[in-house]
Amino acid sequence: MSPRARLIRFVGAVIALLIIASILWYVIDPPYNRLLVEVTDPLTSLRIALGDSNNHINFYLENPPGAKIWINGAGFHFGLILVSVLIAVTPGLTLLRRMKFIAIALGVMFVIHIITIMSFAWIIQSSDDPFRFAFNPWLTFLVTIGTQLFPALIWVILCFKYWFPRAEAAGAKRVRKGEG
Repeated sequence: MSPRARLIRFVGAVIALLIIASILWYVIDPPYNRLLVEVTDPLTSLRIALGDSNNHINFYLENPPGAKIWINGAGFHFGLILVSVLIAVTPGLTLLRRMKFIAIALGVMFVIHIITIMSFAWIIQSSDDPFRFAFNPWLTFLVTIGTQLFPALIWVILCFKYWFPRAEAAGAKRVRKGEG
């Protein structure tokens, strides 16, 4: 199969699986949000809780009492779906290796989400006007990194040798030749 055909096949599989996984995510999203809130709430002085629909993560402000700022979990967690799909359709991986890589990627993304939520809480608390939270450039940076860059980096790190096996083998041969 030509490299172009392999790439087209890969992109088609990613798109199809992204659609399916995105639909299924709405079942997984509420329990995942609940887990994030249970882990992050004790780690920050700002109270964090789930919204009524279990897909919003609320940050409760001290001033004015009862005021809250929320983020939508489904959009925030897209990186979990993306990295899982990219690993799932990477050619050359055995089923066991796919499952192992997906588990590693999801664990790393979970830690990234905890750090991001704690960073959101810190940004809200340190802001002069917490209700302008959405306009903070650090928020845009964190969301972009967490939902787009880190999932792609995790995939590249885990699956590099499956995409470029010849480059890795050639590098290993050169090292051996240089030693002898």
